[in-house]
Amino acid sequence: MEDYPDLAVLPAGPASRRAADRVGGVLEKILKEAKEEYDLIIVDSPPLLGFAEPLQMAAIVDGVVVVTVAGQTSKTAVASVLSNLRRLRANVIGVALNEVREDMSDRYYYYGYYGKYYSKYYKPTKES
Repeated sequence: MEDYPDLAVLPAGPASRRAADRVGGVLEKILKEAKEEYDLIIVDSPPLLGFAEPLQMAAIVDGVVVVTVAGQTSKTAVASVLSNLRRLRANVIGVALNEVREDMSDRYYYYGYYGKYYSKYYKPTKES
């Protein structure tokens, strides 16, 4: 990455049916080593609903940002994800709504709903 000399990328590699078996121990070890060298580490994951790996990853990392897509992610799905993360005691640091266009603005009067839902229903524990 010549344009970004201070950026390092570690790709996940090919898909594997055994990924869920390896995520916990391997990722935790990689992150522990990376913390010694890097100030900020961002881990991208598959969608939180329907896969075991992202929930395992959420339990390991310092914070989770739930990314939603305007017009595609339902409030029910967001609520389910936040509920699962809370059960894991994951530290949810925010919810991002992507792909909001100017022509959607009146349809997205509930844009702030996600934030209100998060603050009303997601009560971090003392451990998070």
